[in-house]
Amino acid sequence: MRRYDKTRRRDREELEARLSALQPRNKGRRRRRRSNPGPLVLGLLLIVGTIGALYYVFSAALGGDESAGKPVRIEVAQGDTLSSVAEKLEEKGVIGNAFLFKLEARLSGESAEIKPGRYTFVPGEDDEKIMQKLTSGKAVPTFAVTIPEGLTIEQTAEQVAKHSDITVQEFVNAARSTDYGYAFLQDPAVKTTEGYLFPKRYEFEEGTDARGVVNRLLEQYLIETEGVDFEEAGQRLNLSEHEIVTVASLIEREAATSAERPVIASVIYNRLREGMPLQIDATIQ
Repeated sequence: MRRYDKTRRRDREELEARLSALQPRNKGRRRRRRSNPGPLVLGLLLIVGTIGALYYVFSAALGGDESAGKPVRIEVAQGDTLSSVAEKLEEKGVIGNAFLFKLEARLSGESAEIKPGRYTFVPGEDDEKIMQKLTSGKAVPTFAVTIPEGLTIEQTAEQVAKHSDITVQEFVNAARSTDYGYAFLQDPAVKTTEGYLFPKRYEFEEGTDARGVVNRLLEQYLIETEGVDFEEAGQRLNLSEHEIVTVASLIEREAATSAERPVIASVIYNRLREGMPLQIDATIQ
């Protein structure tokens, strides 16, 4: 029979007594810790400061000097959010990182409602100033011009002069020049930009000069004809891009309705193929 060890019993009782002493005496009444906002505020300030530093570092690293100092135009449409506008700003090189820009704007409480409009920014511009512009709606004043189809340079100049400070002669001089850097104007047969001033409704910032307007119309021609394979069409029809555009202008002037265009086009191309005179009024109009 195993002998009972009184020493071990005393040790156990002493241990239990010590453990009991560590338990809270008033189990029903637990003291509340006094809240101390100091560490929380300090933590938030550190987070905002860190994000700000990261933002400027990323802006410098990603933005680079690609277009430093050159104003960039951003159009904010109705319904655009902070996220979509930040992506536009990053794409245009105004800011270095859209995510960090959004995060800093929200943490600083500046992510209020963004106003639609056309804005001009300089790459590397302070993000606080960017948000002030976007939320105050201080958009750049603009003027709108609608260029109908089939106008000559002089008629287009009159349309532009009606809605801007650009004179008819200023526009005519700019439109008669072909030194805009577009490949389709390098053909020796091209003497002016007539036929390439794409008809459309445009908006321009106030202060845009005649060359700026002409360049925008030429740019639109490039956009609209991006899917046209002029090389294949030229080989098939034995015509240059300038000649194809000229024929298109003749068809546009000669046709009274859209249904007549394929018929007139067929007549013109058949006569060109046969070496016959075109004998249509649009050639002298």
